[in-house]
Amino acid sequence: MIFNGLTPIFLLLAVINVVAAIDVGNALLKFKDDSIRGIYLYGTNTLGVALDKEVYVGQLQNDDLVEIARIPLDELVYADASGDSPLLEFKLINESSALTCTAGGCSVCSLSTDSTPKCYGIPLSHGKLKSVSAALVNNDIVLRTANDNGGASIHYFLPGDENYEDSGRQSKDAPSNSEFEAVYGFSTRTHSYFIGSAKRLDFPILPFKRQFTRNNTDIRITRICNNDLTSNLASRIDLVLSCEGITYKRIDKTVTNKVTAALYLPESSKLLVAFQHGENSADENYVCSYNFTDLQSKFTKTWDECQSIAKPEATKIECKSQYKAYVDYPEKCFLFSWDNPSQQPYCSAYNEASEPNDRFDNCELHTTTSTVRLYGSLENFKPYDGELLFVEDHTQPIVAIRESPNEGTLYALRKDNHVIRLLIGKENTTNVLTSIPGKPGKHLLEVLPNSNKVLFVPARSETTLSTFSSSCEGIYKTCESIAWKDPLHCLFCANEDGSGTIVPDKMSCPNNVIYHKVCPPTILAATKTDIGEYHITGSNLDKFLGDPEVTVCDSQCNLTSTVAPTIIRCSTGTPRSDACVVKIKGSLDSEYKNITLSKLLQRYPDYETTAIPTSDKPKSNSFIWKVVFFVIALVGLLASICIIYICISRHGATRLTPKPGQLYQQVKSDIHLKPLPDQLNPNNLVVMYTQELGKGQSASVYKGSFKTSANRYEDVAVKIFNDRYAFMDAELIDELKVLRRVQHSNIVGFIGHTYIDRTLHIVTEYMAGGSLIQYIRDENNLLKYQHTFDYMDQILSAMVYLTEQQIVHRDLAARNCLLNHDYTVLKVSDFGLARSANFKGQYQVLHKETLLPIRWIAIEAFSHQNVTEKSDVWSFGVLVYELFTRGYEPYSPLDYHQIQDFLNSGQRLPCPETCPEPIYAVMLSCWDVEPAKRPTFKQLQKQIRDVVSFITNANKQLVDTEYERPRSQALTPNGSRSITVV
Repeated sequence: MIFNGLTPIFLLLAVINVVAAIDVGNALLKFKDDSIRGIYLYGTNTLGVALDKEVYVGQLQNDDLVEIARIPLDELVYADASGDSPLLEFKLINESSALTCTAGGCSVCSLSTDSTPKCYGIPLSHGKLKSVSAALVNNDIVLRTANDNGGASIHYFLPGDENYEDSGRQSKDAPSNSEFEAVYGFSTRTHSYFIGSAKRLDFPILPFKRQFTRNNTDIRITRICNNDLTSNLASRIDLVLSCEGITYKRIDKTVTNKVTAALYLPESSKLLVAFQHGENSADENYVCSYNFTDLQSKFTKTWDECQSIAKPEATKIECKSQYKAYVDYPEKCFLFSWDNPSQQPYCSAYNEASEPNDRFDNCELHTTTSTVRLYGSLENFKPYDGELLFVEDHTQPIVAIRESPNEGTLYALRKDNHVIRLLIGKENTTNVLTSIPGKPGKHLLEVLPNSNKVLFVPARSETTLSTFSSSCEGIYKTCESIAWKDPLHCLFCANEDGSGTIVPDKMSCPNNVIYHKVCPPTILAATKTDIGEYHITGSNLDKFLGDPEVTVCDSQCNLTSTVAPTIIRCSTGTPRSDACVVKIKGSLDSEYKNITLSKLLQRYPDYETTAIPTSDKPKSNSFIWKVVFFVIALVGLLASICIIYICISRHGATRLTPKPGQLYQQVKSDIHLKPLPDQLNPNNLVVMYTQELGKGQSASVYKGSFKTSANRYEDVAVKIFNDRYAFMDAELIDELKVLRRVQHSNIVGFIGHTYIDRTLHIVTEYMAGGSLIQYIRDENNLLKYQHTFDYMDQILSAMVYLTEQQIVHRDLAARNCLLNHDYTVLKVSDFGLARSANFKGQYQVLHKETLLPIRWIAIEAFSHQNVTEKSDVWSFGVLVYELFTRGYEPYSPLDYHQIQDFLNSGQRLPCPETCPEPIYAVMLSCWDVEPAKRPTFKQLQKQIRDVVSFITNANKQLVDTEYERPRSQALTPNGSRSITVV
């Protein structure tokens, strides 16, 4: 890519590719001090939000959440500072009571009628919890627990006067099983169900294939009767679940199906289960659906089959004599009963009932008076296959699934910080339609059935509850992001320039062109350059079949170069100065033939032609003065070169190589010192040495107070130089002269200087918000795109002013931008390297031991120290990189020499995942190897404003969208992850 003249900004319009997840979601509710640990939908419009120390209960009304109650939590469920105590279970019992479980145990916390909070601990005494799921039966609580000591149980608890009491009813799992997981529990009118998994010996193989023993990890659905009064919950039945496409036939291979999430849908009578599958290890995510009515029949059939068997020994003989494939064996060969923890025989009739009339109903076992054959539970080992909805190769599990209001899709929350929208069905089982960054957790995803809203917690924004609409407009923000297979059948409604909006149907786009399964190119701008060419910039401009036809003001515009994705260059031969329309005509495919895009030709006052006049008219005074100025500048430049040469010859300036982690490159010279005049009264300054604001190579900065009148002090920042700066050389005197004359709303105000104990103190305006780098690196701060756009604009306003004052900053970086108390006003600071520029806008670094910021300086500064406005422009590009990475160190972990090699090879910093590509193209223009081809700050200011306007008009929700720190931006010495500029 070649950045040419004043037009590089318009090379920027590659597809707007802000990470899809970042485009989606609006804050519904923010909590100042507490992190969100779980959300739970109670009914259809009541939402519970589990925080560190309380449960917020609100009612959903349109797009608002109206507070109903705040339930204080017991210390048991307070957040563990180490982060090792996640919320294992969370459910609202009603609008004023909540059940919460962590590794330390479970509690029920409530508000009484007089709003008095009470918390009751649930008596569990089996060690630290690993996982837990709950089923609510009226006011009773049934818990399925798995402990870190390897055991698992089902407990039944009853409400008492002051707490929840153990009913004495408990079912323990066999100690031969291991790796228990309990992920989901629910109840119906008659039964309670739990979804989990466990690793166990495959008992059905043993009678006939003892040489093949395998330990499968199986998904289990466990059922007990709600009215079971037996001490061991003898109504318990476990079924093994699997899914179509998973085979158990190869008995020499271990099967691993480890459950990770589940959801019961009573209205459709469906059970959804997510699990990880693999042979020997789990490396695939599955989502399968089970007809719940069929599952209930399976439970009934399992019970009835056992009740028809008189003696288990007969079953064993029959199963050993089979010569069928494993899965084709009779059902009875897979049915086992737990008599005690050490045995698991084939099942038989409960209580040895030999006659049909003597047989027991599964939920009436407590009515027996006999003690014969009172086994504890039944288990059916024969895998029951569900319908495959989705499968993907992924090592990170799905931890939550929710029904989508749109038919043919599901929402899932994956442990790798993504809410994913799944396309389900026989032929679509591998399609992820959209991906949205979200904090992972069993209880951190909900879908509101009445409003099509999806609730989630943004990744790394633990105090914010966000929402988006499960609709075309809510999910997709650009044409390129649309998944054309989506059952929503979203369309793109295009404007004349190719930009547009996402619509659900043709009726929503009556006057514009509708696109389906293809996206049109987009024109951002059409401009006339300083060499008489027309540049049409946008995205996907090379998408036309063949070269497009271009007209400017109805005149044919002939292409002057190959059509690129982001720019078309053409010439009419007769440049026009009036405003008119530019059109591009071409075909995209057989359906979209001869489409026409159009844009009003823009004229920029800054873009003046530099061609030599050919007319015989007298030259203007302006032109004459330009020539005079050029001659003077040339003479001055030659004089400067001579002086610099003499200084270098006499004093032998040397460059020192910094350590790999060092930010600055040192440059030495010898200048005689002079005392500094015009000091402030030191008696009016109080330095607060206990409140250090920052520390650098040459000075430390403290908070202070400065007396401005008889009884008034104001907060200030005091920069105290090291002892060697007791007297100032000519360069530092020049610096203070610069500071005195700088006055701008986006530049930190200079108050004055003084000496205290022979040490130089510079007094400036105090900015309570601290540095920009500290603010953006703090993950607790919610950074929106609008904030970043505002910061960029304020920085550019400051730099335009400095340029007009012929001042070069030389250390423009996020650390040298300060914020006010509410983080809305940004001011450029630290002119420790600033100097007045000479008439050519450049100067030679002469200050003794000046340190150049090696990760921010322009490429030419590595070979010589000539610094201009264009050097600061380079630094601005790096600063924008800091903004969109939220403070990653540029070029990390490369050292000084590696950075030089990296840049000299034509490579540049990569585009951050969170950065819109049009803005990245601006950054690239700042890093052109030739300073003259970089934009000026005045041009940059206009370009950035144009780009931001274009982006936000195309996606109006972007400004309020928050973004987190992207994935690692680390480079390798050979430049991996970078972009090469050619």
